[in-house]
Amino acid sequence: MNTSNIRKSIESIILLLQLDHDEQITSILLNLANDEMNNPSEPSNKSQEDKLKDLRNLLDSNHGGKAMNLFPSNNKIVCHSFCLAIATKKFDKPRKGLESGFKGLFMELAAYWFSCLNVNRKTLILTTSWDNQSFEENYKNIIDRFTEVHNKNVFIVELGPTGAFLRYPYF
Repeated sequence: MNTSNIRKSIESIILLLQLDHDEQITSILLNLANDEMNNPSEPSNKSQEDKLKDLRNLLDSNHGGKAMNLFPSNNKIVCHSFCLAIATKKFDKPRKGLESGFKGLFMELAAYWFSCLNVNRKTLILTTSWDNQSFEENYKNIIDRFTEVHNKNVFIVELGPTGAFLRYPYF
């Protein structure tokens, strides 16, 4: 796994989305990029799935000391302006325990968006698996309408072995 490619692609996404002023999203993305940079003498052999699971477990245990909603989680939901969703399974997999694919995660997110409509402002979805055709056919129009009608921000980033890829919004 090429850490410099991952870091460069994450930095490019931050610049493209003009997120450099958004501390929550920037710190989460850079944390993923910095995992191996922190200890270059011992590069991590962790997969992106394992890195995301570790991040989710850390944030689920204490919400990272920040006010955010986290999916999937066993914690009770109190609405916050920021939501982080993490999908570590194949795109079409349902939620099983604390692991989910995008499909399983999306149903929970949609329910959260409507129950926290007046509070939630932005959502970052991190995934390790992507199916563009399924996204276009089943999810894109829902997210488009949600973001346009309710003036919300949704960002989807796929983390793969060769880098990070912005999957939504389209540019």
